[in-house]
Amino acid sequence: MRKVKSIPGFAFFATLFACTGGDVNLVTFSASPDDIIEGESATLSWSSPGGAKLLSSDFSASSATGSMFVSPTSTTTYHLRIRLASDDIVAKEITVGVSPPPPGQKSKN
Repeated sequence: MRKVKSIPGFAFFATLFACTGGDVNLVTFSASPDDIIEGESATLSWSSPGGAKLLSSDFSASSATGSMFVSPTSTTTYHLRIRLASDDIVAKEITVGVSPPPPGQKSKN
């Protein structure tokens, strides 16, 4: 079994290609937006090829493909582990940056 970890790339969008037996599997994990003002929300989105199974996440994911809103109060890194049909394990992480509200503006919390 091969364990693979990707490093977030441009705009914290992480993509990993894992090649096994000639097949190319694509797993994505992104945050939109990846920088928010305290009190705002971001959408985490992830997708995996058919046959993949969610192993773990630290943000209440319930399947190997999905999306959800998060409202962190400080900069937070989210983690996702997927087992592909090939038994390869893909670990992904994404960071949502949180800035304080501009002076004179209250947080939306």
